Amino acid sequence: MYSNTMKLYKIFITIILIYLLVSCDGGLSPVEEEISGGPGFSGKITFIGEWPADVKLTYVVLFKDPLISALDFNAFNLKYVSLPIPIGASEFTFSSNESLFGQVEPGDFAYLAVAQSTSETLNLNRSFWRVAGVYKSAVGAPEGNITIPADRVLQNLDIVCDFNNPPNQPPGG
Repeated sequence: MYSNTMKLYKIFITIILIYLLVSCDGGLSPVEEEISGGPGFSGKITFIGEWPADVKLTYVVLFKDPLISALDFNAFNLKYVSLPIPIGASEFTFSSNESLFGQVEPGDFAYLAVAQSTSETLNLNRSFWRVAGVYKSAVGAPEGNITIPADRVLQNLDIVCDFNNPPNQPPGG
């Protein structure tokens, strides 16, 4: 009797193990297409010099349309905001998968930059914000411009923030 019970137990365990191996889809692991597919972008920020003492918040930001006036600095034009960049950092890596907003859409964008605020609260009052660095494409596109394809993630969109030589500021600051 013990022999038959042991055989049934082994068969039952084997069936359960086979079922689990065949049906498991990776559980909570990320879906590979979301990591390697598009649309999206990533890069690294390098900070040079001493951080300004009045900076309270720092983010990577992406605007759809050019910042021609202070009115262009608005929630409808803002398409990506990174996670907060720690004050005093020497480097920071960013990815559109890690955003205060939802997923970034494919398309043409006018301005990818690092923005710093002197306000302790996240708001869109242009007078609190200044640009610390702007993405510069190696292919000669206008400063800050990127095109995000639908089928892949742009990598190495690196930005240098040189506090000793800040970039031109958009209007309204």
